[in-house]
Amino acid sequence: SINQRLKSYWIELSLGYQLEKWNSMVFDTDLSIENMIPYTDIMSTAQEQSAHINLTLIPNEITKLEGGLRWSNFDKSLNGRKILEPRIHFSLIPTEGVRLHAHYGEYHQSLNRINTYTPFQVDNGFWYLSDERDSPNFIWLVKSRQQSIGVSYGDPTLIINATYYTKDIFDLWTAVLDFSIDENPYRFANVSIKGIELSSNINYKKLRSRITYDYIDEEMFIPEENISLPSPYSQPHRFAVYNTLQLNKVIFGLQWQYATGRPFSTPTSFTSEIDDIGETKYRINFEELLSEQVDDYHSLDMSVSYSFSLFNRRDNKGLVGLQVTNLYNRANILKNQYFINYNTDPIEQGLLEKEGLPTTANIFVQYAF
Repeated sequence: SINQRLKSYWIELSLGYQLEKWNSMVFDTDLSIENMIPYTDIMSTAQEQSAHINLTLIPNEITKLEGGLRWSNFDKSLNGRKILEPRIHFSLIPTEGVRLHAHYGEYHQSLNRINTYTPFQVDNGFWYLSDERDSPNFIWLVKSRQQSIGVSYGDPTLIINATYYTKDIFDLWTAVLDFSIDENPYRFANVSIKGIELSSNINYKKLRSRITYDYIDEEMFIPEENISLPSPYSQPHRFAVYNTLQLNKVIFGLQWQYATGRPFSTPTSFTSEIDDIGETKYRINFEELLSEQVDDYHSLDMSVSYSFSLFNRRDNKGLVGLQVTNLYNRANILKNQYFINYNTDPIEQGLLEKEGLPTTANIFVQYAF
């Protein structure tokens, strides 16, 4: 493997102006030049010039509109060097405590390819910025489009948030869709995500409680093979409850988390063949991809802590406590993945089960002065 690093240098200038006549219109812009040097076996530098203009309008006390446009010129991007990205944010407060908001934005990242890899990197689906070819030398750009709409309510004892969002990611280059066990495990994919986020915060005397629920519909389309699949890391339903109770200097904590299991692929056969130079090649074969699912994840965690100060001084504070994760010792499987096991005789396929932590206790001490 090679040591991949990214060093960046940049210059940024900003200018802002508020129109006194309106007393509600703010204009600002910035210009930045960034010199990026990806360290790979092919040395190269890439430069991006970027400028952003933003306009904020507040016509009355309940309405706020922000609009912006970012221009970028990336001298080593493959699919067009000049990028225009509009971004709009709108908020409305129709009554006290209630806020409506909406957002639209387009973004890009210089992210994603690597020349060599290790099994650890492939297994975790790491993405790297690197050069791709000897000549011509370029860097891929990952583009995304995001939009959301939501409502929130808040008072001193209760805060409620609800948001619906969509996100589309284009030309993602990732190893998480490797099912062929080929030499190069990376695939192009377009990702489409739709989700709902719900949350509530309750503050009642000495009790603090937070409840969250996320629904995520995530699909990955592979143009090379013209197929659509769920994301290998997709968990459509996630639910969590966090509670803390403070009695004088003692704080009790209790949280429960739940998530649907991630999908995985079960092979139908394991084959071997002799190639043209007489070497044996092994292959895991799949018919249906990501059609199975590991068991749902859930875990109960608890903690108790005590705050103190030494010598009755306010400028030093300490905290000592006990934390226990997975209280009822749930055997959570985080991910299943089949692989070729070259350590057996004869060579055969194996199953890697990534397991969550069993019941684990930790004692912690914090002190600041």
